[in-house]
Amino acid sequence: MVSLTFGEQVKIILNRKGMTIKELAEQIEICTGKKMSRQNLTQRLGRDNFQEQDMRLIAQILGCPFQLSILATNESVERAAYICLLYTSDAAD
Repeated sequence: MVSLTFGEQVKIILNRKGMTIKELAEQIEICTGKKMSRQNLTQRLGRDNFQEQDMRLIAQILGCPFQLSILATNESVERAAYICLLYTSDAAD
């Protein structure tokens, strides 16, 4: 299953709500009192460069629930177990 980045999800929700990135940037400015240009927000959405507090604010502005989770794939679990095994082997020597 392909998962969408936060930036991709925001773009989809904006489209569904008929809202522009410029309008979202303006709402962020109103809520935070800090400058947020359309260009800056577009770049951040493309790079998916957001702190958790920013993601929560954007979700609130868009009227969406926010959930942060860390999901492990089988591959990442196996890799983590291997790294732990290497670490504990080195510590025992």
